[in-house]
Amino acid sequence: MDMHAPSTIRTVQGRTARATLLGLSALSLLPDAAWAHAIVQRYDLPVPLWYYLAGAGLVVALTFVVLIAFPSEGTPAPT
Repeated sequence: MDMHAPSTIRTVQGRTARATLLGLSALSLLPDAAWAHAIVQRYDLPVPLWYYLAGAGLVVALTFVVLIAFPSEGTPAPT
């Protein structure tokens, strides 16, 4: 078995990541792709804004409650 195999894999992964980043950067320069996500008309929320804000605050608060109620054991510290 080759001792240099893990470094070869990391090199290939690095090249793949750089190629992907370069490709996505090139796509971001195309104006048609950017306009595909534009909102042309005004959009009004179907409920009052405070409903959304209250809901978002409750979700954050409940997340903390769940994290406190069910703590994870984690990994033990090395001895």
